[in-house]
Order: sequence, then C-alpha cells, then structure tokens
Amino acid sequence: MEESTKFQNLTYSSAFQIDKWNSPSACVSSNTTFNVVFSATNSSRYLGNIVVSEVPQTLSVIGVSEQLNPPLATGSGGLAVDGSVSAWCGHSTNSCAASLTTSSAYDIIIVYTMEALDLQSSCTFSVSDIAGLSWTARTAVVFGNNGRDQLQEFYAKSSSALSSDTITESISGCASTQYGGEYNGFMAFGVSGTSFNSPFDPNISLPGTASGNSNTPTKSVSTTNANDMIIGAARLGGLTSGSGFTRIVYADGTNDLTEYKIVSSAVTNLAVAFSGNTGYWEEIADALQAPVPGILSTSYNYAGYEVYTNGNQNGVVPLAATYFYQPVPTYPPGGCADFYTCNFATWVGLQDTWNQSDGKLAQAGTWADWVNASCAASYFAWYGVVGGNPQFVKCTGSNNVIVNGADKIFAYAENEAAYGGQSNYYDFEVYDYQSNTSCISTQNSLNMNTPHFADYVQENSKECFIDCASLASFATAHFFSAQLYSGLNPPVDTFIYQYTTQGFYYAFNMTNAPCTAGCGGQKTCGTYVTNVSTGAVDPSSSFDETWQTSYYTPTYNSQNC
Repeated sequence: MEESTKFQNLTYSSAFQIDKWNSPSACVSSNTTFNVVFSATNSSRYLGNIVVSEVPQTLSVIGVSEQLNPPLATGSGGLAVDGSVSAWCGHSTNSCAASLTTSSAYDIIIVYTMEALDLQSSCTFSVSDIAGLSWTARTAVVFGNNGRDQLQEFYAKSSSALSSDTITESISGCASTQYGGEYNGFMAFGVSGTSFNSPFDPNISLPGTASGNSNTPTKSVSTTNANDMIIGAARLGGLTSGSGFTRIVYADGTNDLTEYKIVSSAVTNLAVAFSGNTGYWEEIADALQAPVPGILSTSYNYAGYEVYTNGNQNGVVPLAATYFYQPVPTYPPGGCADFYTCNFATWVGLQDTWNQSDGKLAQAGTWADWVNASCAASYFAWYGVVGGNPQFVKCTGSNNVIVNGADKIFAYAENEAAYGGQSNYYDFEVYDYQSNTSCISTQNSLNMNTPHFADYVQENSKECFIDCASLASFATAHFFSAQLYSGLNPPVDTFIYQYTTQGFYYAFNMTNAPCTAGCGGQKTCGTYVTNVSTGAVDPSSSFDETWQTSYYTPTYNSQNC
C-alpha cells in the first residue's frame, strides 16, 4: 500500500467496547506486516461479530481468527437488569425526576412510585419521560401506614436504548395545605431479555400486593412459566434484600428498595421478602418472563429459521415474506472448491414438513457467486418449487432483477389458497429497491396443498461442475420485518416475532466437519465447526445470519462430512 495510507475504525453497536484501538484511523508504512487486535464485551442480548475489511480492496488481510463454534440463537440473551435510577423529593413538591440510561433496545422499564405521610385520603400517581414512552399502571395504589404511605407499579416498553431519559413521577390530590406538596419519589430500572410483546408472567397471582406492620415485608407469588425474573418493591425503614434476591436500587435512604431474582423453573408460593425496622410497610411483587426457547438444530448447507404458528406445528401458513440487505460475497480464507467457486443463496420459502423431510419446498430469493480470488461478485434473482414444476428458475428477460451488494431486497412465496385460489399453485416475487426491478411468477405447480412452515434462510447452494461450490464468506445477512400469513381466505398477516417469542420455531446453524476416514463411502467425521450462526429474532422481527468460516464446505465434497 502507499506510505501512510489510512484505514478507518470498525463501527460497533450496543455495549461493545473497542479494547485495543487507540484512534479512529491508523497509519502504516508500505509493505508492512502488522496485527490489529479487537477485544469486545457484549452486555446486550444480541449476537455480534467482528469483521476486518477495507475499501477499496487493496489491503491483504491475513491471519483473521474465526470463532468456530458460536452458540445457536435461543431467542434471548437472558433476563437482566439494564440500568437503574431513583429520586426522592420533599413535602413541598408535587413531582420528582431523575435520568435513566439503558444499554439495550427492547427493554421493559419498571417504575415504582412512592408517597409518604399523606394527610389526604389518597394520591393519584402519574409517570412521564422525555423519550415519549407510553406508561401503563401495572397495579392499583397499595396503601400502608394507616393510608398515609402509598406505592404503585408502572411500566413502559422501550424499543431503543435510553440515553439520560428524564423520568418524572407526579402526584395529584394529596398536596398538604401547609406545604403545598407531599413527600414523593420513585425507583426505576430497565429489564432486558423479556418477551417484549407479553413481558409479564400470566399467573393469576401476579402482580401481588401486601401491607402490614412488622420488620419483614413479604408477598408470596407463583409463576406459570420458567425463566422468569421475580421483582419486588417495598417501603419500610432500614430495608435490605431478602434471601436469594439481589438489590436493584434504593430511594429515600434505605426506606424504599427494589430487588430481583431470576428463576429457571416455575415457582409456587415463592416468598418475595425484605427485612428492615419494625413498622408499617407496603410491598408489590411481580414477574417478567423471557421468550420461550424454540428448537435448536444444525444443517450442513443452510442456516436460518423455520417458523410455525401453533404448538402442534399444523397451522396453515400460506405466505412467507421478508426484507433483507443483499449480502456481499468474498473469497474466504482457504479458498473455494469447484474451480475456485464459492456461493450462497438468501431466500424465503414455504414447506409442509420440518426440514423439508418430504422433499417439497416453495422458495424465492437471490443468489451470489464469487469465482477466483481476483474476480468480482455476481448476483441474480431466482425462484422454484422443489418437488414440483419448475424446480429452479433464474429471473431473466422481462423478469430480470438487477441485484448489487447491499441492495434492499423484498421477497415472498405464497400459496394461492391464501385468497381462495388453487392450493397446488405458488406465486413468487423478488424485488430490488435500488434498481427498481422485480421478478414475479404465478401458478407454479407443487403438490403441497397445506404449508405449515415459513422459512428464512442463508444457504450454501448445491452448484457442481467438477466438484461443488464452497460457501462464500460474507459479513452478515440481515433479515428484517420478516412476516407470514396464518390461516386462509382471508389470512392474518403477522410478523414472526409473535410466534418466535412463543418458541414456535426451529433455528439452524450451518455446521460441517472434515472427513477423516472412509471418505469414498461410509465416512468418519472430524470436529464440526459452525459455518454460519443464526442470531435471535428481535421484536421488530429482524435477525442476522453471520458467517464464521467456510472450512469443510461444501458438504457434497467427498473430503467433507
């Protein structure tokens, strides 16, 4: 490269920290070999990856280590407290404010409002914030101290991380005539990793409330689901957390406290307890639930999701659709088989059996090839009905789609029975937003009358000449706003998160291994590596497929398993 050529810092998101990169760019002498080391910690619930690249491609990047066995997606990175804050204001005030910062998108924000030494019959609480969240009262007011102290739970959903979001708790109807206000405040915290659309455990004991006069505020609750976060808030002097619970945040010295405990199985009559000075107290106990995990699996030639709509896997799914950004193929370390050819296909589809076990599949998407290390990528759109007619069609002529790397693509596969048509006919579309070109095909015949699964896939497609094409490397295949139809005539159009949060999915990683013996027949396989890892579906029905390595692809090669 030229003397003192600069290259830019990688971008990063969420709570990733750049550990050993000291400036936004670096200068190196020509013909210099150097090491760039990245170390990251991830406190979000989403998967991440590190990509080393440069534009234009004049730099030779070698020795990039690959994570060979990352975990499969589980639908959540686990329930966790994500930031906390509290405030307490004097008896001449009618509101109290403080700022909350969180690190994750799609948090549930919990607020407990408090009031003390009220001389009126009751207070009316309200919560607002500068981020414009929509606040809902989770409980009624809980009274203590002969009605003079009050506690209430509120919550809001935040689709993005909060940065110094000023939360304000307000009271009305209880201002003293002497001071013009009343002692009031709140405790707030975020919870990440919840089932965002339905964050609370549905057990009838929840939320639980109690009040009394002792030194051990306690409320027993039960849960319906496993993998819950049990939370509690209490007001009493000198509070400490109960056994097995972890403190979140205090307010008004040690007079108000929130705590939590994460459980991995359903609980019955679990005591959400505190200890403190003897006196009047009030308490609220509640539970937030994580998404239900789906079924995790692996495949030798693809990674992605198969989504269904009920626990019996027999709901009618007549359409699958998604947006994605066209992944850009590159030549992987170790090269490509089949005369230096690598590929991948990005597609959406329908099938009636898990993992296409009956050989029937309707699909449409894009294809990317990379031939030789010095050549450019090529792309095309395609569709087909495996087990029917036509099995594979490249979109050409008036149906040609001009596809380039990073283009925004929309694709769908539909059974015509969705709106009263023939159930053995399938329609397809692939549309490129940048080139404004599309491929549309109707009445493709396939004897698959009732599809039950919607597929969203990144595949190392079978493309063989002397041997078969390896998996091309890529940064990330980003699927977003993935949706499906449920039912018929008319169907219900639903984003897939509604089903993945209930565990109605198979998530596949692409894995392969080298053949170590018997490679011409009954193979003995070596250690498997993950070629493409599947990320969790977030509440916007988006997820990532991340390339890890192309080693031991394609599986069709006699030297691979």
